[in-house]
Amino acid sequence: MLADPFSHTDDDSHGKWMQTYSEMIREHQHDPETDGRERRSRSQRLSRKTSLIREVGNKNRWAGKPPDEVQMEEMREILRDGDSKPPMTWDDLILEIEEMLDD
Repeated sequence: MLADPFSHTDDDSHGKWMQTYSEMIREHQHDPETDGRERRSRSQRLSRKTSLIREVGNKNRWAGKPPDEVQMEEMREILRDGDSKPPMTWDDLILEIEEMLDD
């Protein structure tokens, strides 16, 4: 929020403080040689900085559609060191815990 206060002035919790902070930044960046229109466009430009996290998230190849069953199987094998069985259901997990408690 502090890195880009201009984008968070409408926030329910922190909007008032982000507005105050934005005004302080505008006053600090004020150039008496220019008029207010140029200063306003500069502040709007600052608020449109791209987010690295958003950029990486948008490159997700499954953002539009989820992976198919073959791709999911490959991921399971990778994440489980070659074991491709599907994850346990809650019922299987509860049954396994009950068996452990019985022993």
